[in-house]
Order: sequence, then C-alpha cells, then structure tokens
Amino acid sequence: MVNRCLLSGFLVLLLCGISQAEPRSIEEFMSFKDKWPQLASATSTWNLEGRYGFIGKEEMRFAQCPLKFLLPPDTRITTRNSNVVEVVGSLRKDGNDIVFEIRKLSSRPSDLTTLGLKRAALVATDPQAWYGLGDWAIGRGSFYSDEELKFEARKLYLLGVETERGLIKTGDFAALQTLARKAMEYSLHSEVSRDLKHQAHRERFDIAKTQPKANLSELILLLKEDLPAAGRPLSFVNPELVQAYSKDPVKAYTAASPQTRDQYDRLFAVELEMLRITRDIKPDGSNGNAIADRIATFVPERTELVDPYRVNELNYHVSRIPAMTRQEMLDLAAKFEQRNEPERVIEVKQSWLKARETRLRRDGARGLCELAEDWITLLEDYETARSLYIEAYKTNPGYPPSSIWLEANGYVLHQNKWIPKDQAPPDGDAAMLAAIQQGRVLMGMTEAQVRSALGTIPTSTLRFARSRGSTELLVFETAGLVIRLDRQNHIEPSRVVEIRSHAAPAKVDESQ
Repeated sequence: MVNRCLLSGFLVLLLCGISQAEPRSIEEFMSFKDKWPQLASATSTWNLEGRYGFIGKEEMRFAQCPLKFLLPPDTRITTRNSNVVEVVGSLRKDGNDIVFEIRKLSSRPSDLTTLGLKRAALVATDPQAWYGLGDWAIGRGSFYSDEELKFEARKLYLLGVETERGLIKTGDFAALQTLARKAMEYSLHSEVSRDLKHQAHRERFDIAKTQPKANLSELILLLKEDLPAAGRPLSFVNPELVQAYSKDPVKAYTAASPQTRDQYDRLFAVELEMLRITRDIKPDGSNGNAIADRIATFVPERTELVDPYRVNELNYHVSRIPAMTRQEMLDLAAKFEQRNEPERVIEVKQSWLKARETRLRRDGARGLCELAEDWITLLEDYETARSLYIEAYKTNPGYPPSSIWLEANGYVLHQNKWIPKDQAPPDGDAAMLAAIQQGRVLMGMTEAQVRSALGTIPTSTLRFARSRGSTELLVFETAGLVIRLDRQNHIEPSRVVEIRSHAAPAKVDESQ
C-alpha cells in the first residue's frame, strides 16, 4: 500500500512537469529510467532535449541514453553547428522494449551558447543566480564528460562566491567561514577558500582586539588549524611584506601568491601572539622575564623584544632594593654580572647600602661599624668605611670595633682626631701637630709631615750621601722655602735640620 502511494505520487510529479514550457533534459530523464515501463503505459507527452549521438533515417539516439527514439517519416533537420536537439513525443512499448516515438524534432543552441544566453539574463547581484547557473553547467558537463563546460561551471561558482562575499557585512566572520566551506564544496581552487578563511579570521581578530577578555588562545588555535602556515616560524622576515600586510591585510592577502600567503599567515599569527602576550604585561615590569620567555617561545621572529622585557623586570627589582634582603640584593647583582654590566652591579650594592644606612644609624656605633664593614665586603670601598668607623668612634669612643679597625689600617688618635700614622708628630709634641694644621714647617719634622704641612710636593729634590746617613734638599717654590733634612742612619727617618727662604742660596754643611 505504501509503495503504491509513493508510485502514485511520483507519477503525479512527473506528469505535472510534462506540460512545462522548458523541455526536460536527457540527464533528468535518465534519473528515473527504472520508471519508464510505467510511464509508457500512461501515454503522456514528453518534451526532452539533449545532445544527440546520431540521427538516422528512421531513428536517433541521445548521447548517454540507451533508449531508441523513432523518427517520423521524411524527417529532416538542420543542426546549425549544434549537437543539441529537442524532441516531443511519448514513450510506448514495442514488444519487450520501450521506445520513444517522436512527433516533433527541432534543433537547439549548443550548450555553450545556451550558457551564454542564461548568463546574460541572470541578475548579476544575486549570488544564487550564479550558483544556479553553475549547477546547470556542472550537471550538464558531468553528464556528457564535457571538461570545457565543467570549467565554465567553476567560473560561475567563483563569480557567485565573489558576489556573496561582497554582500557579507563587516564583522560577520561566521558568514565568511560558511562561504569558505561553500567554495570547497563547489571544488573551487583551495586558495579561494583560503582567502575567505583569512578574511574571516581577520574579522574575528578585529572584534577580539576591542574585547579585553577575548580568548586569544582559542583564536590562535583556530587560525593555525585553518591556515597551517601560521604555525611555521619564519627564518627571515621581509620588511616589505610586513609593511604591505600591515597596511591592508585583506587586500594584500587576496592579491598575494600562495607562497607569499604562507608568510602572511605567519605574520598574522605573530600579530595575534603578540597581542595575547602583551595583554599580560604588568605596568611595573615585574613579569618581564615571563613575557620575554613567551616571546622567545611563541614568536621567535621578534627576538629583539626579549632583552628589553628582561631589562624591565631587572629595573623593577632595582626599584625594590630598599626592601630587599641581603641575599635578594646579591642575587640581583649576580644577574647584572651575568649580563656583563659592572656599573649596574655597583649601583645595586650602593643603593642597598644607602637604603640600610638610616636604619643602621639608629643603632649608633654598632650600626655604623656594621655598615662600614658592608662597604668593604660588598664594594671594597675603604674610604667610605674609614669615614664610617671614625664617625662610629665619635658616637661611642668606648665601642672597640671602630678603634681596632682604624689602628689596624694605619690610623692613630691624636688630640681626639684620627689621622694617618705617618702624619702624626712624636708622642706628646702637640706643637708639631698644630704646625701641620697651620701649614708651618718645624725643625724635626719628617718629609711626610713637611708635605702635609705645606699641602704639596717639592718642586725639586736634591739628595746627597754622607759617610753616615744622607742629606736632602727639598725646594718648595710656591711656599718660597728650601728645607734641609738629614738622616743619621738607615733606620731613622730624615728630619728637618734647616729651613731657609728660597731666595737665599741653601748651604749644605759637608763636615757633618
């Protein structure tokens, strides 16, 4: 019962189509070949068209159709450079066979001519019109194995895709992806679909750039899935291609060769990766190393950015030096040593010491001595250490470490002042120290004390050996003095025995 209903519906559908103005094609007629016996019993009129295989005196055959078509007597036809004909007639049984009895035979334009006429009549702004005509051409070309017609069909599909592309609104990346799939279904060149996919991803990227929380990682994965070249780093980045692509990505991509598109795919991925990475940058630079590592891993084309981000993090840590422990400071200094930046190593240590100074000063002499020792340990700065040890002694003379260090490093306490040992007068000779401080030379001074008193070195020096010791004449032109010093033996230092004005000739007593 069900099969009978289906057959009845099928026959009604076919019979309704018989009276249509346009003839049915042979390929359509062949699609229900198994129903020809039933149709032959219906004695319905059929209007068919297609390419003929041959036309004889009594019969003809259509290409790709096994059915015998019987011609009326004395049939004549001029094909006019076309292998397409139209017949009107009906199916009937001839014994055990089915034949088609032609009542009317006429010539039709060739398929290419028909294609041109159909194309001229369609609405050029309607993509469905292009697709429909392409379907007609591909169906016809496939049925007759006509490569030229199939080629024309692909051209029509391409025009349909381009027309539909022009109608897609900005930002509708889903429609572009759908169109890319359609291009593949129409067996268009893969670069057509590739171009559409690229535009779809650009549209999606433009939207993501305005959304701080957009899932850029997902976009990158989808991009690399659709455009595999996006996942292959470039060994060389052509600046001219970068400029062209940056100016108008979609236009540049459409006009590019497949090889150039490979590079554009990667440039697009780099752009996406950089946005994904840089969105995580902390303003204070504290995650500079993490950013640098991600760039080095995911965007090796931009290695010039790696070191600046590492420097940003180092600078962040430098700003935190006052709050650092000693080990943290030493670790930071070691990083600058690894970078061969000795001046920054000194900067780190000095900044840390100066930051500690306020707190250590509150600890009095003990804190000053600790700070002085740090200046020596970290920077070998003995001059700063000396000043701190002297200050520690003044703060608390009874705290031993300050005086112990000063004495061990060649200083003596004279009249409550720490001075170099070689500048100190003999014990108990306060006049000698006073003279040095006043810039006067006294008898009995050593050469070092003379220089300290006058604050300069001799303009010239003359030395004479004697049987016992030696004599030196020191000329100080600026001070207008000639100083004679005698040494009695090699153990004792030379001491002043005569002081004269530079204007008067100095006489040396050779008899001594």
